[in-house]
Amino acid sequence: MFQPFTTEQEAPLHPIRLISFGYLHLPTGPDGQPVPPAADRIEDVRDRLRDPAAARIPPAFQHLHARAIDAEAAAQALREDNDRLRERVAVYAQVIHELRTELDRRTDTSTQRSPVRSLPTSIT
Repeated sequence: MFQPFTTEQEAPLHPIRLISFGYLHLPTGPDGQPVPPAADRIEDVRDRLRDPAAARIPPAFQHLHARAIDAEAAAQALREDNDRLRERVAVYAQVIHELRTELDRRTDTSTQRSPVRSLPTSIT
């Protein structure tokens, strides 16, 4: 059993290295359990520390949280509308290009028939 040092004794100074790691990101052993890094001592403090992901929102900020959720939903709807509009613009641009190309082809002067019926056979 470990005997703590008394005030008259001086504790030897040994460096201590602390490593914080998350069990979620550890490799697993053959039994499927996480394998922590090699150490002289491992402390699992998950049951003693507050989980920030599970923390409740303080009542004073709940209205802000609700507004943030509504704003995110509105932003997502706007992103979807923007995507649909971009698709429509691309279709309309293609239609305009096709119509313009057809109009240019029909009005192109180089493809119209010349009013000259035949060229002279001799030059004098």
